Amino acid sequence: QLQNTQLARRSLDAAPEKYHNWEWRHLNSQLHSSKITLLGHSAFVAGVAFSPDATLIASSSKDGTVRLWQVQTGGTLRALTGHDNLVSSVIFSPDGTLVASGSGDHTVRLWQVQTGEALRTLTAQNSGIDAIDFSPGGKMIASASWDKTVRLWDVRTGAALHTLTGHGSGVTTVAF
Repeated sequence: QLQNTQLARRSLDAAPEKYHNWEWRHLNSQLHSSKITLLGHSAFVAGVAFSPDATLIASSSKDGTVRLWQVQTGGTLRALTGHDNLVSSVIFSPDGTLVASGSGDHTVRLWQVQTGEALRTLTAQNSGIDAIDFSPGGKMIASASWDKTVRLWDVRTGAALHTLTGHGSGVTTVAF
């Protein structure tokens, strides 16, 4: 399909100016549109993130999965399964080699982008994870939860480093 689109673009671009009427403009707008619909989740999408190099998209869903998509084609690279509940948040590591996902099953999972392998599961919060973020250097992850805490995790070992308490209600976002 991508080759057909590229051929159509070249043909349209080669058309003489005198044929640039409304039909040409309509086709041109359709062919040069960057709209792609990503189909694959069986329930609503809760989170979306672009890889640092902007070649991949990660999406998380109520269906309990994370999907990795190729930006260029919109094709599914792989589906990451293992969560038992809504996956509310997804993010790429700063170097693009890992994806982290936070879920209503009270876990953060770390995945290898290239293989889809689940590297580790971080479990300690008493409620679902609503948001996650990698530290700028990629050595830590912060997870925000409805249990009124933010936890900092060591990416390499999976150890919980700190629990930040004192919030009056559930924490719904986090950023380094």
